[in-house]
Amino acid sequence: MKSFIFALLMLLSVTVFVTVNAKQTVSHIDEMLTLTEILPQNKKEFENKSPEAELTVLKLTELWERNFPMISFTSGYENTNRSDEAIGALSMYFENGNGSDFTVALADFRDSLARLRILEGLHWHGIF
Repeated sequence: MKSFIFALLMLLSVTVFVTVNAKQTVSHIDEMLTLTEILPQNKKEFENKSPEAELTVLKLTELWERNFPMISFTSGYENTNRSDEAIGALSMYFENGNGSDFTVALADFRDSLARLRILEGLHWHGIF
């Protein structure tokens, strides 16, 4: 009986860990996805970018760097590598003033975050 109770407690603790980790990770990914909506979405918007755009890029980069270890812990490096490369390119193109490549990097980053969200979420698409 002791083994059965111990097994139930272990199952419960693993379930709680997975659930809490998934909820935290998805909330961080959602926050980054929200920030990507503020950024210029095309070359014309990029050329007329607001001063807040630079702060948003810096905040997005900082959020990614802060959350990378947690996201890569459960998603694996292969899955996070695409987002990591895209945020690096996004920052570089923003600093260099390259609007066309910036919008491509932004779309790639947004798509990679959406896929990470699927992998990290508590739904059938993330499990199978």
